[in-house]
Amino acid sequence: MRAVRRLAKAVGSRDLFPRVLAQRGRYPTWNDSQIGFHRIDGPKCETFLAKERLELICDDFDPESAVFQRLLEMKVVKSGAYASASEQLRVRSPEGKLVSIRVWKLDAESLAKLITPNLAAGGLRAQRLKQA
Repeated sequence: MRAVRRLAKAVGSRDLFPRVLAQRGRYPTWNDSQIGFHRIDGPKCETFLAKERLELICDDFDPESAVFQRLLEMKVVKSGAYASASEQLRVRSPEGKLVSIRVWKLDAESLAKLITPNLAAGGLRAQRLKQA
């Protein structure tokens, strides 16, 4: 559960989860120090998480470990449109090359509510949109 709390705190970090505006032909930058990103498209904000990058906040993390399974059980990781529940997105590497990465949609609001149940509905979304 400590790893889940660390993830909840990391979601608010601009370094670990940078905010990017969704625009046609524009790809988010993907560097070695981030876990995911927030994609903002008008009033809608989606949070994406790379499962392998959880090692940046979790001690001795294994991609098939109980941490990710716990996120699935808590319904914090949203199922995707396909059977794998993940998506492949194109991102721009620090060198400027386009690469594909596998990410999962993260319900950041549900995660925050599980960790801090007194969070008002929509509070996290409004906070993220204000910071963008």
